[in-house]
Amino acid sequence: MIGAPQLCSVLLLRASGQLKAAQGISVGYLFAGKKHYDVDYDLGNLSIQCGRKIDNFKVWMAWKARGSSGFEAHVDKLYENAEYFLNKIKSRDDFRLVFPQAEPRLKICFWYLPPWLQKSTLNEEDKKYLNAVTHKIKEVYVYEGLLYLATQPLKKHPFFFRIVINDPRKGPRELDRVISIFSKIGSKLKKEDFNI
Repeated sequence: MIGAPQLCSVLLLRASGQLKAAQGISVGYLFAGKKHYDVDYDLGNLSIQCGRKIDNFKVWMAWKARGSSGFEAHVDKLYENAEYFLNKIKSRDDFRLVFPQAEPRLKICFWYLPPWLQKSTLNEEDKKYLNAVTHKIKEVYVYEGLLYLATQPLKKHPFFFRIVINDPRKGPRELDRVISIFSKIGSKLKKEDFNI
């Protein structure tokens, strides 16, 4: 989220001791022997990655380069872009959010609905069609090299698209392009094209 490699990302917690309680297992094979220093400052047992101290240095360097206000602007821009994308697809009949109540977020899960599925309540037969539509749209945009968005199923939900808003250099123009690619491909799909 802050534009640093995942290995050196920071997890900030409100209360002191939460990470130690969750991660501090003090297993003998990793944290063996008597320490010659105050173990309260032993980052190995307090970190998610078991003491990758060089990654702490990377975060420090990024913070020095961008500053707190730079990180704040970065994250604000991500949420601004996510809100833009959400509002655009909510206003259209050919898109439907998988989790409409889960806002705000940077990972947006949605379906594209061709005209013949737009009034659907997504009964079991419609879900089979929606699975097929999702796979077909992905096949076309990957084959044509237009973009790449992950698809996945989840429990009772048919396969859906998942866009992660993680680049503040991108904005409305690129997000509108994603929407237009889906619309261009999906609007051409006919129910009889699928063998359900």
